[in-house]
Amino acid sequence: MEDEEPANIFRDALDAGLRYYGRLGRLALEGGAIFVPALRELRPQVVAAQAPPSTRAAAAATPTGRRAERTVLLEPAAGKPGLGVFLVENLTTDPVSAEIAVSTLSGPAGEQVAPALRFSPESIALEPGDQVLVQVAAAADEALEPGVRYRAEISIPGLSGVRVPIVVRRRAGEDGA
Repeated sequence: MEDEEPANIFRDALDAGLRYYGRLGRLALEGGAIFVPALRELRPQVVAAQAPPSTRAAAAATPTGRRAERTVLLEPAAGKPGLGVFLVENLTTDPVSAEIAVSTLSGPAGEQVAPALRFSPESIALEPGDQVLVQVAAAADEALEPGVRYRAEISIPGLSGVRVPIVVRRRAGEDGA
């Protein structure tokens, strides 16, 4: 009878573990079903690099006549990181491997700033049709005026049509402490 007790304890523990991970898996699937449609909204706009849209095509893009762009907005407090995410998809027929590039951040009067921008992953490797979520973080240092929008553009050199507008704006009235 003493030999049977450890076996029962082990069996019960194994059964409880399997039930736990089964429920955790179902929860992950339910969360994914909710989260994935939201990620589709973060997809960067893909534009043909060699043939910019005509004025008429741009006017027809939205009811107001403005081109619909999805911008990554990072709003950190001073001394804190601002975080964002965007989706990159390889719509070409060739595999792509490249580092992520970003233009210089410019303010409304053309002033340029260079806060630390970090990407994860720093480079991407995508087969045709593959997608990857890219995280971007920006540190809000004293070079950024509070409340001012500094704009730049993220690109992937191997995917010439992918352009993701990014805005970094340090939150006003917060000292980061």
